[in-house]
Amino acid sequence: MEPTILPAGVGATAIAIAAAREAEGRRPDRLFEDPLAGLFLAAAGRPTIDTVGVLVDYVAVRTAFFDDYLLAAVAGGCRQVVVLASGLDGRAFRLDWPAGMRVFELDLPASLAFKERVLAASGLAPRCDRRVVPADLCADWGAILVAAGFTPGQPTAWLAEGIMSYLSEADREQLMTTMALLSAPGSRFALESAGALLLRSPNPEGDNGLAAFAQEYRGLWHSTLPTEPTAWLERHGWRADVQAPATVWRRHARPEPSLFAAGRAEGQGAWFMTASR
Repeated sequence: MEPTILPAGVGATAIAIAAAREAEGRRPDRLFEDPLAGLFLAAAGRPTIDTVGVLVDYVAVRTAFFDDYLLAAVAGGCRQVVVLASGLDGRAFRLDWPAGMRVFELDLPASLAFKERVLAASGLAPRCDRRVVPADLCADWGAILVAAGFTPGQPTAWLAEGIMSYLSEADREQLMTTMALLSAPGSRFALESAGALLLRSPNPEGDNGLAAFAQEYRGLWHSTLPTEPTAWLERHGWRADVQAPATVWRRHARPEPSLFAAGRAEGQGAWFMTASR
């Protein structure tokens, strides 16, 4: 396949994440398999990467954590999912959604254009009612989401996977305000905070792309989440469940990378968070 033009800036980071997900799918002890990841890499003319290392392990465990969250939210009554800054997310195609599920993928137009070209050539069909929503999270995206068929009166499962650090503090707060206005009782929300650790000078042991990722995308990161994420989420109307990475790694039978253990000892927290209204 001839390389397809990729969006620049934040949109290009999705290829690094797709490479990590493709690598996880080749492991005999894989936590998931993403059939789209390899297609995106081929379309971008990017090579695959080895199946071990901090970046791959982090993306794999994070992906599995959010997979579990979404399926639990659906089991709890949510019938619409919004993936914010969806990038090359393939969950609409690989998760077992119940009948009537509507999944909204919201991202910048250029990012979605690349994704849609690859999907059109693949012939694969989503396992849900998939709605593509071209919008900028730093603008008035709420009205665009509603116009795409989102129902504010229904419980929603929101997912903000790996995006908060790309937003300024002001844009992040506006995002939370818009979500609050659109979230009916029973809605859920999941996100993580690990940017400060992933962008520090990584331990070369088992690095596997982390140093290159940090070097290439460091300039795109604009903020870090508050050091008290529970209180921050509660201020925005969410009852939070905050988990340390070590807990999440143990749950998925993976050893916690030394990078995170070292960061915790130095007071640089990283968290996986789910919340409800």
